[in-house]
Amino acid sequence: MSQRPSLRKQTSADFLHKLRRACEWLQIERGRALEYLRLLEEFDSVNPLSDEHILAYYESYEILELFQLWHERINEFPGLKNKMKISCKQGPIMRDDENTSSSSNKPRNDAFGFILAGRFLSAGFSVECVDGISSCPVRQAPNVDFSFTWEGAYFNVECKRVQSDGQLLKRAKKARNQLSQIGDSGIIAVDCSVLYRPRGTVVETISPRQAESQMSRWLESSIEPIIRPSLSPKIVGFILFSRLPAMTSTGIVDPRGRFYRRRDSISSILAVGNPANADPSALEHIASTLRRRSMGTS
Repeated sequence: MSQRPSLRKQTSADFLHKLRRACEWLQIERGRALEYLRLLEEFDSVNPLSDEHILAYYESYEILELFQLWHERINEFPGLKNKMKISCKQGPIMRDDENTSSSSNKPRNDAFGFILAGRFLSAGFSVECVDGISSCPVRQAPNVDFSFTWEGAYFNVECKRVQSDGQLLKRAKKARNQLSQIGDSGIIAVDCSVLYRPRGTVVETISPRQAESQMSRWLESSIEPIIRPSLSPKIVGFILFSRLPAMTSTGIVDPRGRFYRRRDSISSILAVGNPANADPSALEHIASTLRRRSMGTS
């Protein structure tokens, strides 16, 4: 089941204002988050534009989404805000510069789990722990990315980001083994964003919804069959995620006589249930709730 996000338009000035608020909230004084602000502020005055200028909107969107999802709820998880600050401050400016053989991708790995947990929280699920920090003092936080309850059942979610096709099954199996050690029902979440587009490119589209639909079909046809062998009866299913930078044709001519293309950050989520699980329809119902209630992606 695909979760189609709510795509909302906003001006560059609005986005910059919100990103500044996010950096202030996280008390970020240096690092990649502030570099995005600089690049966005320079966008209309620099010629020619660098790859960093073109992709700054896309690269910074997860920081803004963390702020939107968490700033009213962060006090429920003491210490989590500092972990978010590190995930937004550290690491290379560009995803394309991540080194898959080192820990330089850890900040974005952590951010993926924080965003997905925040989406569950905004959809009304009772998220009980995130990255080892529990909102319920009487229950010890399990060693997973986040946990939540739904209709009286307890679910653990293990999040993985993959950097190559060859990592897909290996990372999914690692998540399965981590979840199996705990015992509660588990969900494997995989961020496949890096696999969808060649490095240093953006997706040209006439419609963000069209691009999202194409990405959802890609997740279903190209990703799901590869990682399905990692399933075991205790695993409820997969949540497959991808986010891409896009340039959307607008038909508007800018002051320099060039056709203006809007910058977009588009995401798609595909939920795939496990027919061998004791409750094979559980993930379908969970994903349906996420789709109806969770904060969408602009």
